[in-house]
This record gives sequence, structure tokens and C-alpha cells, in this order.
Amino acid sequence: MKKWLLITLGILLLASTSFYFAKKNEKTADSSIEKIIEEKDYANVLDNPNEFIGYKVEGEGLVEESIYEEGIGVFTTVILNTHDYSDLVLLYEEEENRVLESRTSVFFSGKVAGLYKEKDVFKRAVNLPKVNIDSIEIENQSNLDQKDLFEVAINKEKQKEKIAIELEKVAIYKSATRIYLSIRNHSQNDAYLNEASIQLLADGIEIPTKYEMLDKKLRLERYLNPGEETYGALSFKKVLISTEKLQLKISFSSEEKKEPIDFYFKVNL
Repeated sequence: MKKWLLITLGILLLASTSFYFAKKNEKTADSSIEKIIEEKDYANVLDNPNEFIGYKVEGEGLVEESIYEEGIGVFTTVILNTHDYSDLVLLYEEEENRVLESRTSVFFSGKVAGLYKEKDVFKRAVNLPKVNIDSIEIENQSNLDQKDLFEVAINKEKQKEKIAIELEKVAIYKSATRIYLSIRNHSQNDAYLNEASIQLLADGIEIPTKYEMLDKKLRLERYLNPGEETYGALSFKKVLISTEKLQLKISFSSEEKKEPIDFYFKVNL
């Protein structure tokens, strides 16, 4: 009788222990899921990094500055590829001595380490969200200029309200699409390119804009005085090679016109 009682107690104890560890593992799994930051929460992380310490985050951006501190690691400030490209984050790579070149495009993953306020590394006041890096992939922006997948000459010109735009060409690179434009303001008033109006459709699908630190000669001015002209490129994410049609929309504002001046270009590739 005692033997069966001991066996029964042993079974109950084993079952209880298994249930406990199963629940513990389930809770751990739930906890790890909760600690993965989704893209929609990035703004909260940037504003309150100390509230997300230990959370896993992934992102991409463009290197602004990278510094190696002997015996500590590499500190890199990165401009995130967000909607307005104004957000900065600090990436920290422990036991690493390779600095990253400016204008390098990076894809990274790591864990939020709170707000970084030190000024010893950059020799200036820094107040940025810090991410301890687990992995980082590098793509140099200069590679875009070395080899384009294909380029199409367009040379279409349109004029409205004394603003003339020529779409010179479309170039599709390994990681971006560039639209090359020449814009002239023939009016007697200032003209402003509405940044929010820029839209590119590829076979009806909207292609997001892409931040690139282009050479000065390729930077399209957004503000034109009367009689001024600008030449440069609008950058977008890469479109598919199989794309057949592109449609570009951009708008200008002028002191003379209350309504925006819209331009539409349709391109067959």
C-alpha cells in the first residue's frame, strides 16, 4: 500500500513539475515576443528609449559618423530611414574596431540600451537612443554609381504656371531608383517643391522614397527664386526589373497661385 502511495505521489510531483516548467517556458516565450519592437513603435522608442531597455529592434539607415574607442568598441551615429529622415540613433559594437564610412547604408539588429548622454567619444554633447548591436549588414552608397541595372532616357518636358520640369532619365540601381529632373522657375514669384507631394507608382504600386546623401551636383533644390534653375535626382526604393510603367507626381506651391501646381509624368520602361 505504501509503495503504491509513493508511486502516486511521485507521478503527481512529476506532473506538477512538468506543468510548472511548461508554464515557465510559455511565459518566457511570451516575454520574448513582447520585447520585439515593431516598426510602428519606433517613434516611442526614439522619444523614450529608457522605457524600452532590452527590447530587440531592427532598422536601416545611413551612417553619419563612426568612431572607434580603443578597448571599448565602435560608436556609430545613423540617420534612420524614416518618413522624414531626421531621426538619429547611436549604434554600439563591443569588441569591434572597424569604423563605418560616412554615407554607408546599414541594416542592423540589436537591443535598446537606453539614452546615451556621454560626450567623451564624439567630443560634443550627444543625446541619442543607443542600440547594442547583435548584427549589422553594410552596403556602400557609392556602389550605386558603379553599376546601374539599366537606365532609360526620357527627356519629357512639361510647363505649368511658368514652372518648367524636364524628366531627363530614370536609372534603376541595385538598391535604389533615381529620377533625374531639371526644374526652371520662369515666374516672377518664389516656387516651392512640396516634399509630401512626391509620389512614384510602379505598375500601380507606390514606391517609398529613399534617403541618399547625393553629391552636391545631384541635389535637387526644393526652393527656387524667380528665374532660378535646379538639376538633380529624386531617390526611391528599388523598383522591380520587370516594371513596365512608372508614374511620377510632384507639386509646387507659388505665391501667385493658391492651389498647388501638379505635374504628372508617365514613363514606359
